Amino acid sequence: MACGDARCTVQMRLVAVEPEEAMGRPEAPREELLRLRPSILALARARLHHFHDAQDAVQETCLRVLRSVDSWRPDAPFERWVFTIAANVVRDMARRRQVRREAPLPPPEETLLPAGDALERGDDLERVRRAIEKLDPSESAPLVLYLIHGVPQAEIAQHLDIPVEHLRVRLFRAVRKIRRALKE
Repeated sequence: MACGDARCTVQMRLVAVEPEEAMGRPEAPREELLRLRPSILALARARLHHFHDAQDAVQETCLRVLRSVDSWRPDAPFERWVFTIAANVVRDMARRRQVRREAPLPPPEETLLPAGDALERGDDLERVRRAIEKLDPSESAPLVLYLIHGVPQAEIAQHLDIPVEHLRVRLFRAVRKIRRALKE
């Protein structure tokens, strides 16, 4: 029984579980999760009010269920166990999102450029974008992560599984290539 209404709550979903459907370990937990996925998504959307956050919650729920399927007790209905995990994931995500909302960002400084400067900057940005596109992905990805998205060098190096010094060399070489391309 799928819960198509976005207002579906955990309690409503648990009451809707039929006893013969809920009892016993599923032979294939992945298939059971696929069957429950629309209901989990409805639960997450009802609580989080944002489709992409709800999709993240469904994915995290599925991961947690598959990781801990061995800890499931056969005397407990599998579907109820999955929805308990889903409710915990949704609650955690809502709590994290609330913390993010409570930490206000400083107001952005608005500086208006004269029309000529804005056009010139736009042209410069387009030239830089084209120069970055010409780079090898192993050079452009770290550069974009570091300069545009502000990811720390240590984190990028760890993700790429290279020493930080090697990453710095890549960044230096990428910037040098961009400078050369802009001089042309």
